[in-house]
Amino acid sequence: MTGEIFKGEFRKDENFGFEVPIFVDGVNSELLDPRKTWQNSEEYDVQAKKLIGMFVANFEQYMDHVDNSIKEIVLR
Repeated sequence: MTGEIFKGEFRKDENFGFEVPIFVDGVNSELLDPRKTWQNSEEYDVQAKKLIGMFVANFEQYMDHVDNSIKEIVLR
């Protein structure tokens, strides 16, 4: 990975498990944490869990074609 964005700090997204930059020059930092953009953070949590469930349910149709290392990440 190259570029300025990869030189900064990252946080791990609690719901989705990927690394998210904490700061990007020219980007409102609140946008880098979607939970902060919701007026009611509890509603965000409900919707995030719903989205995760939908992703997992959709992913199951591909289980026979996916390496076990990927399954472990997705179905954690």
